[in-house]
Amino acid sequence: MRRDLFRGIKMDQPKKKIIVNKLKSDAHWHWMLKGFETFRKSFIPSFAIGFAIVFISWAIVGFLRLINFGTLIPAAVGGFIFIAPLLATSIYNLARKTETEGNVSGFPKIVMQPYSKSQLGYIGFCLFFIIITWAIFTHLIWSMAVGLGRNVDEADFLNFIFTTPNGLLVLFLGGGLAIFLGLICFGISAVSLPMAFDRDIDALTAMALSVKALITNPLPMLVWAFMIAILVIISSIFFFVPFVIVFPWLGHATWCAYRELID
Repeated sequence: MRRDLFRGIKMDQPKKKIIVNKLKSDAHWHWMLKGFETFRKSFIPSFAIGFAIVFISWAIVGFLRLINFGTLIPAAVGGFIFIAPLLATSIYNLARKTETEGNVSGFPKIVMQPYSKSQLGYIGFCLFFIIITWAIFTHLIWSMAVGLGRNVDEADFLNFIFTTPNGLLVLFLGGGLAIFLGLICFGISAVSLPMAFDRDIDALTAMALSVKALITNPLPMLVWAFMIAILVIISSIFFFVPFVIVFPWLGHATWCAYRELID
């Protein structure tokens, strides 16, 4: 009797090809509007996450002031921009639930359920590596400008940055480095984090598709990145209080962007 050698063996099915869509140049406005709508549908848990982010921001600023390192607050804000996409994964489950359940109101709904947990970790490691690079180089730039290990108070810091040649050089080099590293962070994480949260995909493929989304849709993606940076800076100026709304809103909008960019 002929035996079927393949009987009982589960064959891997070919995975569906992931497509990066080409969107209209004003797609970022649609992401913001749709993101606010999903934020409204999950207001209570989203607001709770936003409040937690505000509390953490206050704690970090308070700690820096306590140890007389208030001049590091701008650098901390820059670092937050780098790591914010990873923190926003706390919003993605809520955004996904609004697609299937409509309104999400209960606190028990705040549950992290990523599909590719380890791959999210790998992407997060890449973001942390960029933050460490940012911290090392900003410290190096500061040390070259004012001297190794020297610390100044906030008033002297502002006076130095805006009224002296060395201060303007620090501002120019530090700002340029922040923009460069920020674009790298945005490029590899804008789509990869929600994708790894939502699908069975490896980190390298997710990051490559995220970069491809940026290259395929440069105008809406770059304007989107600029809007995120501006909203974070404005929130920091007002003692991070706007983060209660801004952070979850941007998280929901990012999920909407992912849904439209990736098929």
